[in-house]
Amino acid sequence: MLDSTNVSIITTIMNFISNIVLIISVIFLYIQVKEMRKQIQSQVYQNIVQMFDEFSKIIMQNPRLARVIFNDLKTNDQIQAEWLIFMRFDWFESIVIQKHKYNAIPDDIYNHWMDILRFELNIPSIREIWESSKMFYHPLLQNEVNRILSNNYKSK
Repeated sequence: MLDSTNVSIITTIMNFISNIVLIISVIFLYIQVKEMRKQIQSQVYQNIVQMFDEFSKIIMQNPRLARVIFNDLKTNDQIQAEWLIFMRFDWFESIVIQKHKYNAIPDDIYNHWMDILRFELNIPSIREIWESSKMFYHPLLQNEVNRILSNNYKSK
């Protein structure tokens, strides 16, 4: 038979267990919300980059617009090539940000693309465009390029 003391003990134990389950549930919910927020931020960033790339594509398809908008005196081919390289740096910037801010890219894939960036930075025209436009890119990409150019870069 259960007397009132035993019922009270069982009720206390059940309340304690319920509270522990509630605390664990709240912790898991917090982790899920935090990860979801990270994913949303990552997607918003990607959408912004995509809009910039669309603008770059318009300039590449209509180089005369660069002359009008930016008072650019280069030839059509030069304008198209420069904007294509800008898009390429936008892409590398996206990789670096996705890796360092959102941890969305595995190390092996990230290192592979940084090897390609290192290779491309050794091409004089690309290097020249980087040097003249680096202030427009995120500090994370600037730091990565500085690391690569300082010869301290080691692929993992």
